[in-house]
Amino acid sequence: SFESFAKQKVNFTLLNFLGQVMITDQIDAHKGYNSKKVDVSSIPEGSYLLQVKSDRSMYTKVIVVLHND
Repeated sequence: SFESFAKQKVNFTLLNFLGQVMITDQIDAHKGYNSKKVDVSSIPEGSYLLQVKSDRSMYTKVIVVLHND
């Protein structure tokens, strides 16, 4: 989830630490609070970089994927 200060297209990319793209998608964010669920069932457990980009800014965060069996 994130907050957008304007209506805009936002790209998000999930990368492994080798720089390989695991998941990529785009959403049309509206002004205010936005959230997006991401299906990570097809990727292995581990740590990844989540990049959220708009025309004006980029935000990167480390996330950990764990699967419940």
